[in-house]
Amino acid sequence: MTSTRLVHTVGTGALEWLHAHRDGFRLEQDVDPEVGFLERFKPVGELALICKVLFREGVAGSRQAQLARQLLDHAWRDTLDGGRMLVRAQRIEPLSPIPFEVYLPFKELGYSHPEAEQAFRLNQRLESFHAFELPPTRRLGLSAFQRRFGLPARPPESEVIGRTWLGRTPEPWTVEGHIAYD
Repeated sequence: MTSTRLVHTVGTGALEWLHAHRDGFRLEQDVDPEVGFLERFKPVGELALICKVLFREGVAGSRQAQLARQLLDHAWRDTLDGGRMLVRAQRIEPLSPIPFEVYLPFKELGYSHPEAEQAFRLNQRLESFHAFELPPTRRLGLSAFQRRFGLPARPPESEVIGRTWLGRTPEPWTVEGHIAYD
């Protein structure tokens, strides 16, 4: 099997598995916010990012594209309740960037919720939002997301990149798991 065929086969199998287990993205409605309510959004956001890359790069075959769109529709409608769960999350923890980070790829793929966008714009004008301490790679990503959303990137990406591991151009053999993920 060629490497291209192998990658396609693995990708198709992964999407089929995700589609078959899509109810696993469900958010628990009555979780105490202190025990990780917002953390449950991360897999949904990563799903949206993966599907966005598949569509952008044009690497999905027709079956993969159909499954990806169905997964996105399910996540938006059934997991995020059309964006209402993101509004709720932003109200529970107004300084958390997670609802915004999850929302943006959905918005870029054609989904929208005006109340969520209003909440994001309001909260990101707060000095507290920009004072919220984040690792440099997370801050860089958030600045890029702000720019893509149409907000001023605070701080600008050019000011943050030099504080990241990769931006400082260290010895490549020193990379480890968390650094590579970031």
